Amino acid sequence: MAGFGLYVLNDLYLTLDRLTAAPVAYFAINGVAALMGRVGMTVSFNLPSALIRIFWIMASALAIFIRLRRPAQADVFRQSVG
Repeated sequence: MAGFGLYVLNDLYLTLDRLTAAPVAYFAINGVAALMGRVGMTVSFNLPSALIRIFWIMASALAIFIRLRRPAQADVFRQSVG
């Protein structure tokens, strides 16, 4: 339930322009939510759900790594797009 709450909160903040998808925080929250959902499946395993959770964990980790590795390039991209 906590993972679900994080997903909803993250998307709500994104919708209300309180958060953008550019900073690390967005992907950190998604990664933690996916991890919580994956841990919650230890009681009742569901393969398709496990695969999507693992995908979101890996995608979030990759996005965080990219943003931490090249923060200056991300700022230049945001300025040129926005």
